[in-house]
Amino acid sequence: MRRINSLLWLFLSLIPPTVKSIKAENYALLVGINDYQHDIGSLKYCIADVVAFRKALIETASFKAEHVHLMTDRMSGQDLPTRINVIMRLDILASQVQAEDTFIFYFSGHGISTNDQPFLLATDSNATTSTTLELSAIPLEKVNKILSKIKAQQLLTIIDACRNDPSSGRGNQDNLLSDNFARGFKVRRQAGTLGKPAVSATLYACSVGERAYEWSEKKQGVFSYYLIQGLNGDAANAEGEVTITGLAGYTQRKVMDWAQTYRGKKQTPWLSLQGGAKLVLSNNVSQVIQSSMVFTNTTKVTTNIADPETEMWELVKDSTKPEEIEGFLALFPNGKLVGVAKLKLKQLMTPALASSQIKIDEKSIILAAQLDAQNNVNGSMWMCGGCATGPLGIAWAYLVEPSPPSGILVGKSPEYARIYTASYKSEAKRIQKSKSLYGCIGTGLVYAAFYVLGLAAIASDTAY
Repeated sequence: MRRINSLLWLFLSLIPPTVKSIKAENYALLVGINDYQHDIGSLKYCIADVVAFRKALIETASFKAEHVHLMTDRMSGQDLPTRINVIMRLDILASQVQAEDTFIFYFSGHGISTNDQPFLLATDSNATTSTTLELSAIPLEKVNKILSKIKAQQLLTIIDACRNDPSSGRGNQDNLLSDNFARGFKVRRQAGTLGKPAVSATLYACSVGERAYEWSEKKQGVFSYYLIQGLNGDAANAEGEVTITGLAGYTQRKVMDWAQTYRGKKQTPWLSLQGGAKLVLSNNVSQVIQSSMVFTNTTKVTTNIADPETEMWELVKDSTKPEEIEGFLALFPNGKLVGVAKLKLKQLMTPALASSQIKIDEKSIILAAQLDAQNNVNGSMWMCGGCATGPLGIAWAYLVEPSPPSGILVGKSPEYARIYTASYKSEAKRIQKSKSLYGCIGTGLVYAAFYVLGLAAIASDTAY
């Protein structure tokens, strides 16, 4: 008998991990920031958004409470969402989450782009200068690196970071989602280790050139309110499943209607989906091991919603990004919309058409060029030139044509290069002329002072 038990134990130990029963876990990190420590405008409902989402995950989606980590500016210690704490918590979770698990990262607060670098603003971020911003904010590049190494089979990132202008005193002005910020999220994950492709999705509260609105009556952001309503069952299909494409489509329709009705403007949530598997938020627990992101919801809702391929196409059909159309084709290689998707991709890959469809954020380019010119032009040198040579220094400042540093426009579009170069030259020329003029005036004042003192001394000697 002992020998049989030994053989049985040896047999079980040789079973591959993928054959054994896998217990998948769900994890989430939810960050909400209303008030900032430095000169950054406050928000109203970011904390309410993540608290309500946490409740939905635990009560409706059966997440374990200890696996749903909440960080808000009303907390303290390691739960206070400072730059270091958020990066540390993400890094710790990245090492804990296993290949069969699901992970959600939800950020609700301010986001900003400067000098082509996008950031999430932590509670201790300081946006006074570009240097203080870089030292205190959370770079999207860093978030990407951490999320890219997470082994979770399903990864969902939710970004609600474009509400009011983060500059203090400008809280009523729009903080529009820039193309640079949206492109900042580029999570590149390895293939799944369980014999199926890993699935990644990023859901944004609004599209490029738009802002996200808050709903004072509900004391929540409009995006988060409908996101949670959809998760709780309003976005379920006829089989009782809530897919990520179905949830995004439901949220998009509801938010667009609200923004048009109550603000007369546009807010269009949009989804970026990578991976070859269908990502499902479902009430069918048995589908967890197959390739589904499962949120257990015992209430079966019957609604009439289009099939997943049509839902996904509705989200990406107006995109100007070839990678999103390629992602659609990877998801539905034999679908009924393959032909039209390939045609759309061919059009986007045509340089002339693609360049005409890319929206240039002209204000951001001009600001970046001006800041670079201010950092690169040696104002002291031009002032000294004005002091030493007088009018000749001013003339020289008018004649010298400044140009951007070599390499700074590598990889940029012709339109970007045109706007940047013109703005850089204009700002650099302004600095040259003003500094040389100040130097010349300063020298003139010094000479005038000596002349007056000399006349006074002569007059004094004559009097004696």
